[in-house]
Amino acid sequence: TSLVTCDGDGTIYTHNQNIVNPELIESILSVLRHGLYFGLVTAAGYPGKAERYEQRLELLLKAMLEGIDAGTLPADVLDRFFVLGGESNYLLHAAKDDSEGRLRLHFVPDEEWKTAQLLSWTQEQITEVLDRGTAALQSACERLDIPVQTIRKERAVGIIPTEALATVEDMDEIVLSVHDELFDAPVPFCAFNSRSDVWLDIGSKGLGIRCMLEKFGLCPKQALHFGDELYSTGNDRTARQSCVTVWVDNENETPFYMRLLLQLLRHGPDAVSTNPVKHAVNGSCN
Repeated sequence: TSLVTCDGDGTIYTHNQNIVNPELIESILSVLRHGLYFGLVTAAGYPGKAERYEQRLELLLKAMLEGIDAGTLPADVLDRFFVLGGESNYLLHAAKDDSEGRLRLHFVPDEEWKTAQLLSWTQEQITEVLDRGTAALQSACERLDIPVQTIRKERAVGIIPTEALATVEDMDEIVLSVHDELFDAPVPFCAFNSRSDVWLDIGSKGLGIRCMLEKFGLCPKQALHFGDELYSTGNDRTARQSCVTVWVDNENETPFYMRLLLQLLRHGPDAVSTNPVKHAVNGSCN
């Protein structure tokens, strides 16, 4: 394995919360110590607002800086850490801000990391998908008699139920309705049930991971993605098209699989007799 990526909500932190688990933070630091790339790949899209991602990762960024200053993390660790937001729309890297004495996240220009496919999408195509998606979301909610708030962003649109009426099945039905409406979409998209809301994003995690593989000169066998939404209406599912995946139930389960990964990195593929991350360890492009 050369690249490890993790979903955010429900994988490394509780939904709509920040990373706080010290074991998971130390596991991420250990992955970086082994010379691997590590990235948060999240649906959360905050264009122009790097501080929103910094808030989610505050304790991790603090631990990284402490490790660099203490010499327990190599200086190049910042070159191997990234955040991919909005599925595949925004890339951020970390840099030390000496004036503030902390790590800050900064947006990377699209032309420095996006593949030719992503760069070819026009604003007209993106607007068409978001307009049709918005109509499909609202139509499905009206049909199911679910009052919602609609939120439109630069490259995403979502609905949030305003009353506790929606079931998991209702949310899945809304997602499937969007899929049906956008069967001929001009650009790739990801519509998914995030348990408390439904979102439609331009692009997908699978495409985002593919961008990172190309940027770092890696192949799918060298990457491993942890996520909690690999079901048909989840947004981690597309990651399976780009790399090996580990399906976790929630953020409390992720440290267990990270321990397995680290054990394999330290002792080789025979260290653990049976585990789901073994196939990604020592992977090559051959």
